[in-house]
Amino acid sequence: MKRLKEIMSPGLATTTPTTSLKKAAGQMDTQSLGLLAVADDDTLVGTLTDRDIVVHAVRHGLDVNNTPVRDAMTAGVTTANHEDSVADAARLMADEQVRRLLVENDQKEVVGAVSIGDLATHGADSDTVAAAMRGVAAF
Repeated sequence: MKRLKEIMSPGLATTTPTTSLKKAAGQMDTQSLGLLAVADDDTLVGTLTDRDIVVHAVRHGLDVNNTPVRDAMTAGVTTANHEDSVADAARLMADEQVRRLLVENDQKEVVGAVSIGDLATHGADSDTVAAAMRGVAAF
């Protein structure tokens, strides 16, 4: 059975809650990312996805030049351990209704991220991926 450490995208780019959405989007574009961890000092306080920017900012007509990340981010962080199975991660995604998980090592340090797409492209069985998608689609 595959473990998250085998399929995750290693490393994680971060931004702050006070960074403008425009600057965060520029970072995502430059680094070809769909996810930024949001850290206040050394504490993870949320995540910002390209979808967050579109759904929460553009849809509501926010000024991306002046709107801080905190106004569009998803507060809170859902994590899994790098030793967790892909099936366990899929269940967690469905239960928490999230498309991405941050992955921690045994010392609780964030070492990467995994998405539903990672599950699908890196060997999760179709039933596992379908279960995760059903949970997220209900969201």
